[in-house]
Amino acid sequence: MGVFDRFRKKKDHEAKLAYELVVKGIDLIKEGKLKEALAYLNTALSLNSKDVNAWANKGSVLGMLGRHEESLQCFDKATKLCPEHPNIWCNKGRSLMDLGRYNDALRCFERAIKLYPRLDIAWYNKGLALYNLHRYEEALECYDRAIQLEPRYTNALFAKGSCLAASGRLEEALTCYDKVIEIGPESGRARAQTWFYKGICLMKLRRYEEAEKCVKKAKLLAPSLVRELATELRE
Repeated sequence: MGVFDRFRKKKDHEAKLAYELVVKGIDLIKEGKLKEALAYLNTALSLNSKDVNAWANKGSVLGMLGRHEESLQCFDKATKLCPEHPNIWCNKGRSLMDLGRYNDALRCFERAIKLYPRLDIAWYNKGLALYNLHRYEEALECYDRAIQLEPRYTNALFAKGSCLAASGRLEEALTCYDKVIEIGPESGRARAQTWFYKGICLMKLRRYEEAEKCVKKAKLLAPSLVRELATELRE
């Protein structure tokens, strides 16, 4: 076996090992063991620095750990290695939003949509970026596109409700919140959040008894979350 063949065999072995480490890292992410997952992904990248999945998953882990600048650097690497992957552009956009860079994030989501126009999460995230730029009508159009593609997309329905509420369209917002409650999970923070904001809408409409019932339901599901949300509203 020549020198070139031995080198190629070594690289093939390292790439295979890196792939296996990424798979293990993804399993650890699903288990919530983020620091352990990060160690596996770093090892994978030390073996194969061109592994797109390793860079993308490392970016996701760092984002979940609140290390947003480092997360963005990983997605920069991933998009350079694989510029035609719409989900990676979405994840890069999310990192940019975490850093408050909404215009830059918007360009990433638009790139993802151009690559795959039926990607519901890209439309949803584009809506979030536009919402944070106070471009509410455009945001609503994006949420509607996401919901058209996936009618049971509760995150998009909730976001649409919040956008309608911010625009003063409270009755329409209530319809969205009711739909989330109808099709969403029976428990958890997301459901509590929906009940809470439904209650806020009802208060603004001076339907105080109904509002009180909604907030009570939210407190039963996630009392600490309701305290956090109430504090945010006061601020």
